[in-house]
Amino acid sequence: MSIAHDTRKLAETPGLSKQCRRLVEHLSINATDLTGSIASTLSIGNVSDCAARCNEALEPLGWRIVARLPKPLSVNRFGEPSQQCEWALQRV
Repeated sequence: MSIAHDTRKLAETPGLSKQCRRLVEHLSINATDLTGSIASTLSIGNVSDCAARCNEALEPLGWRIVARLPKPLSVNRFGEPSQQCEWALQRV
C-alpha cells in the first residue's frame, strides 16, 4: 500500500471527530499547510487543539500530526514575520 493511500485511509480511523477527519484528509492530500489556511479552509477554530485530539487516535496506528515553523517564516499582511506553523502528517 502506498503512503498516500495509507494516509487517506487514516481519515476513517474510529474515534476521530468530524473536524479531525477533515484535518487528516486535508493533510493526506496536501502534504503541508499553514495554520491560517487550515483554519479557514476546514472551519477549525483551534488547529493545535484539533491536531492534539487527532493524535490520540492516530498515534496507536503509527502516525501523528506535527507542527513546525516554516523556513523561511511566512509574512503577515503587515510585512511582519508570522509565527503560524506548517502542519503535516508524519510517521512515528
